[in-house]
Amino acid sequence: MENFDLLRILKYLPGIILGLTVHEFSHAYVANRCGDSTSKDQGRVTLNPFKHIDLMGFIMLIVAGFGWAKPVHFNEQNLRNPKYDVMKIAIAGPLSNAVIAMILSIILSAYISILPEFHSNWQWWDAMNHGQVINIAAINPAIQPVIRVIDDWFTNRPLALAFEVKVGKGKIFVCSTDLLTEQKNRPEARQLLLSVEKYLVSESFNPELEVEFDSLLKLTKTN
Repeated sequence: MENFDLLRILKYLPGIILGLTVHEFSHAYVANRCGDSTSKDQGRVTLNPFKHIDLMGFIMLIVAGFGWAKPVHFNEQNLRNPKYDVMKIAIAGPLSNAVIAMILSIILSAYISILPEFHSNWQWWDAMNHGQVINIAAINPAIQPVIRVIDDWFTNRPLALAFEVKVGKGKIFVCSTDLLTEQKNRPEARQLLLSVEKYLVSESFNPELEVEFDSLLKLTKTN
């Protein structure tokens, strides 16, 4: 319990609840749309978090950093097209978390003018498709990403496409999305790069958290 930080837990609690709820709701909603009403009959096609949260899994998530929600049950025999519907149900949860992550990143990061839009748009597909997420736990889990990526609820790793920190007497902005390759064919990459460059020369670029340079070197060893 040495790393138990109540204030940090309370800060992330709304996001944890939102992520779990939307994740399981999406599984249930898609299963119901594909012809199986099992999840609907069990009251799972709802955004009420109490219908999805498993008490023990939730406690483990807060205390140990990993946990689980109530699984969404469905009867494959009731699906209209079992071969493809099973895949749709499986991907619905992680995909919903990715969409929520992009929307929240835009809303929460807009104040520093990093993002070219105030809502989720087509430029995020390019950023995700040309990027490699960073597991910031390898550096410092207290880092607040500029562009956050929500992991699957089971592993719940703190992931980012961009973050900023102080290092020694300087500061650094790390972006794991390739914004340079084939720029002529990627207007979204050019716009995001321009926004980042403007931000870096502004007074708003003033990260609060300081990390050791050696911890940044772990990025080269982290998958």
